[in-house]
Amino acid sequence: MTNTRRPDYSQLNDNLNKLAEQRRSVYFEDGLPSADRLNDLAFRDSLTGLLNREGFKRQIKNWKDEQPSDVDSLIALAYIDLNNFKAVNDRLGHDFGDQALKDIAEILRQNLRDTDMIARWGGDEIVIGLPVRTEEINHEHVFEALDETLNGSLRQAEQALALRDANRNYLSGISFAIGVEVYQSQDLDQALEVLLKTPDERMYDHKISGRL
Repeated sequence: MTNTRRPDYSQLNDNLNKLAEQRRSVYFEDGLPSADRLNDLAFRDSLTGLLNREGFKRQIKNWKDEQPSDVDSLIALAYIDLNNFKAVNDRLGHDFGDQALKDIAEILRQNLRDTDMIARWGGDEIVIGLPVRTEEINHEHVFEALDETLNGSLRQAEQALALRDANRNYLSGISFAIGVEVYQSQDLDQALEVLLKTPDERMYDHKISGRL
């Protein structure tokens, strides 16, 4: 599930900003959207470059259409909420909150596979579609892998920022609250809102039980 490439956390801000700028340059020429990118931009979140809701739905549909009809393909749906994100906005202001979202988006891209679908669902909510290869993988396996990898990388990023400017560490206290469920491809014909209900509830169950 994880990618062997890891950002150099000793220079986290510089690396994340350079990566974000490189992504923006792909979509813009002379300050204006490239003609062949306009359609894709409509399916992207303008702040983070992640998929938006419609983009996520489109990629889920494309993935489902590509699956063999005689195979029950599986996909894990992860619903992520950022713990303590509001406190960053309250303490440092929305500009730092926006920067935190940009950095978090890049951390997600660095630690997930190219085949995984990552969307900013709204505010500090993120949804990820992760195709899985075997029925032996259930939601607990996916949850544990995401929890260890993403929260571990976020802690490293927070520590790197603390060394540079502890008073303006906009990642301080933020963590990923993760809810996961695994579905067969045939189940994705249901409305996406229904698909998201179980992971959302599972996430809050984990919070209440103290697992996150």
